[in-house]
Amino acid sequence: MKKTLVIMGTHPNGLKTFDWSRKDCDVWMFNEAPTAKDPSGKLLYPKTDILFQLHHEAIWRNPKNRSDQKHSEWLKSGKTPPVYMQEAYPDVPKSIKYPIKEVLSLLKNITLVVNGQKRIFKYFSSTPEYALALVAHLWKEGK
Repeated sequence: MKKTLVIMGTHPNGLKTFDWSRKDCDVWMFNEAPTAKDPSGKLLYPKTDILFQLHHEAIWRNPKNRSDQKHSEWLKSGKTPPVYMQEAYPDVPKSIKYPIKEVLSLLKNITLVVNGQKRIFKYFSSTPEYALALVAHLWKEGK
């Protein structure tokens, strides 16, 4: 892993302002973004070093995927970057099981106040949160 990490969303401003030729950083992206193309067929996001596809299997395997109907085929092709998923799937060669237990162990002392009541932190609500938590986990592991 490089010293600089870019966790890239798909907002058009990020697309316009990021220098995609950079070699000094790793780029982490989400879901179908790495295969998104402009009307001419050119990749919108030409560099992805790590992909997060943390949706339920029924979503990413769906042949009627609303963002990319060939997304499942691409994941199975072996032509992807490493892919953090809920499981390491045998038919997705570069899938890596997201280390949820290890990541959540970093947060064992965090509580939230919801409607005036303290609750133990048990889950994330978006993929960027999973990515940021993985950064903390990898840093703790010396990576």
